[in-house]
Amino acid sequence: MQFYYDSGLLKKRVLRDLEIWLPQWYPKGRGSKGYFEIGDIGGTPGDSLKICLAGAKRGLWYDFATAEGGDVFSLWGINRGISGFGNILKDIAGYYGINGCEVPGTKEKRGSPNRRHVYLNADGDISCYIYRYEYTDGRKEFLPWNEATGKTEFPSPRPLYRLPQLMKTDKIILVEGEKCADVLVAAGFSATTLMGGANTRIEKTDISPLKGKEVTLWPDNDVPGRKYADNVAEALLKLPVSSLKITPPTPDKPAKWDVADAVAEKFDIAGFLAKAEIYKLQEKTEANGRLKIADFTGAMFAAEPPELQFVVKNTIPRGVVGLLSAMGDTGKGMLLLDLALKICQDKTGMSLKAFGNTVTTTGSAVIFAGEDTADEIHRRIYKLMPGGLNGRIDPAKLHIIPLPNTGGPFAIARKCRGSDEFCLTEEFESIKMQLKAIPDLALVVFDPLASFAGLDLNADPRAASYITGQLAALATATNAAVIVAHHIRKNDGITTPQEARDAIRGTTAIVDGVRFAIAFWANTAEEKKIFAELDQEYRPNACFKGAVVKANFGADRTVRNYIRSRARAVLEEVPVKIVPKILSAEEFDKLLIEAIGEAENAGTPFAISGISGLYENREKLPLELQDASRDFIRNTAKRLLASGQICRTSQTGNGDKKWLGIPDAGRCA
Repeated sequence: MQFYYDSGLLKKRVLRDLEIWLPQWYPKGRGSKGYFEIGDIGGTPGDSLKICLAGAKRGLWYDFATAEGGDVFSLWGINRGISGFGNILKDIAGYYGINGCEVPGTKEKRGSPNRRHVYLNADGDISCYIYRYEYTDGRKEFLPWNEATGKTEFPSPRPLYRLPQLMKTDKIILVEGEKCADVLVAAGFSATTLMGGANTRIEKTDISPLKGKEVTLWPDNDVPGRKYADNVAEALLKLPVSSLKITPPTPDKPAKWDVADAVAEKFDIAGFLAKAEIYKLQEKTEANGRLKIADFTGAMFAAEPPELQFVVKNTIPRGVVGLLSAMGDTGKGMLLLDLALKICQDKTGMSLKAFGNTVTTTGSAVIFAGEDTADEIHRRIYKLMPGGLNGRIDPAKLHIIPLPNTGGPFAIARKCRGSDEFCLTEEFESIKMQLKAIPDLALVVFDPLASFAGLDLNADPRAASYITGQLAALATATNAAVIVAHHIRKNDGITTPQEARDAIRGTTAIVDGVRFAIAFWANTAEEKKIFAELDQEYRPNACFKGAVVKANFGADRTVRNYIRSRARAVLEEVPVKIVPKILSAEEFDKLLIEAIGEAENAGTPFAISGISGLYENREKLPLELQDASRDFIRNTAKRLLASGQICRTSQTGNGDKKWLGIPDAGRCA
């Protein structure tokens, strides 16, 4: 658990006592015209390092000999032998007897940052801080603090890192990230970086101080690192710089290997920099892009097309991303766990059913459970398979990762640092590599989608498109069915597959981005009749309808009835067809009039025919009326109109009275 310390309060306390601390830290220093002077940060006699004692800059220091500077927190850390901004705050709080607040390390309440980097302007004044937060789930977050505006935002323009030192040298190494620049400087080199990391927008940084200098690029050992170097190089060559070099490739080093790793392993940095080559800007042509149009010709489609493979016949294909949607407490997790167990049952799984059709694939399955613990999943497996696995499946093929037991869910994507674009997280990149290595992978589940997205899927269609696109790429790469569990809005009024599709929560880009969607909704209209037909005692929240509500292939779209099994606690299809009673003419008229009145009151009235016609929307009529023929329903409505039992109304006030209503509603005049 992290602790939050009020840095503003602590800063005030230290600044209040600055005249007490400075003589203790620097007994050979002296005050002079609003400044405290000393030779260097280590306390050598002299006057090149000045600490401001007055005004808004009180506590800021600058060494004119080394072009280094900082604030009162860095002074405290240096003189107390403490590194890390969070540790410095903790030490100050301990000295002054100020307690921290215990908070989780979340985005909303981050706790103390693990590291802080200071950006100075050319005069040595603080322009911006970059705070680095490291969370227990492996995530990292970088936040700027604009000293001039007092807001969490980048300054404009953004200065180069360690700018005052750059002004005094002609040879500079440009790296990726403040940490790498700091370790190079500590090793005796002049180094800088751009605020915002590998995905920064170069045009927002003032790189003019590098004009005419000798610059060597040292990118991280990965594709984003090289892209960062190329983008920076293009801007530097336009200044221009006097020379531009780049360090040689390091294929023998691990991915993401960087300057900090090199220093830690006592790598020959000077020798490596001596091997740097003159940078050659690649000409940007169509051949440099990810896609090469010439590779995609009609020859791809000359032979017989491959047969579409299914995990579940005519319902869940392989190699695509799909969606399972239902209200909370429907049992989405149980349905997906049940499917995974059946896939892992070797050939016996081929005779089993899921979602109303036959399981046609056996292989490996992976479930990322964002909300369920290992104990809960264990109990569910025993519900679905009484007695447990017991040799009925190969345990090596079943992979269930209970994220609450591993520190919480990981994010698939995030906002790129310093950009409005989206980037995959390092953890998801690792997950992708591991999934590709699993033999005969047939199913991958993310339950629920909201726990893993890392982006706002409800408000941002771009985010939804990005996430579904990345999951589609994963499905293509593994030839597995990738299924995400997602919520449906409150069930009131859902009676058709189209209404269920429309009720899937979030932006429509979620449904548009998947290749199929299966939905379940409560069957409140028929549940008591179904239990009676099955000769079972009525149970609430146990009767549902389910169907494929979106598919980009010839799917089985049959609407099926499901009952929650008492023994297995999972929804199981029941072969029940509710046979409506035979109605007299008076009973038929009464039910039709009631249905017309209910639709009118709900603001979705029927018409005699057309897209809102009674017959065209017969699934919204009482069950007893749904098997009547088109002509019988229309003729009955016309007869009721003629007798005045129903009437024509106008919904919009434009005089177009094509809708049906009842006289009691007062809209038939």
